[in-house]
Amino acid sequence: ARAARAAGDPAEAERLERRAAALPRTAPDAALEARALLLDNRPRAALDALADGTRAEPGHYWCAFYTALAHHLLERFDDAARQYGACLLIRP
Repeated sequence: ARAARAAGDPAEAERLERRAAALPRTAPDAALEARALLLDNRPRAALDALADGTRAEPGHYWCAFYTALAHHLLERFDDAARQYGACLLIRP
């Protein structure tokens, strides 16, 4: 979609975005999206994306890590500590 938009074809970009939105979100997809949202200082939006990834694959390390980081940035330190603990269980 980005390439179509950059090439000056907004209709094709929208068509591709609709197709992508209809696909199920995998844990790696959610983690990558969350990383971008966190870099953009949007931790609440990152948590929304990560909820799908965690449902798809509960033991996904990067989803757990970025969830912890988002909670940390929102100053929800108890939730962050729980998620950092989950990271240690996934990858000791």
